[in-house]
Amino acid sequence: MGLAPAAIVMRVKHPAVWPVVDEDGYILGVLTADRATGLLAAAAAP
Repeated sequence: MGLAPAAIVMRVKHPAVWPVVDEDGYILGVLTADRATGLLAAAAAP
């Protein structure tokens, strides 16, 4: 799932963290709702 859809799901379902995994299913880390919002805002800035 991409960052934007993950941020939407996090706003709707309110999980504290979302696991980030690679194509093989290995966990790389976690994403918080605040971090997702910050990354999307930075990507949208000119």
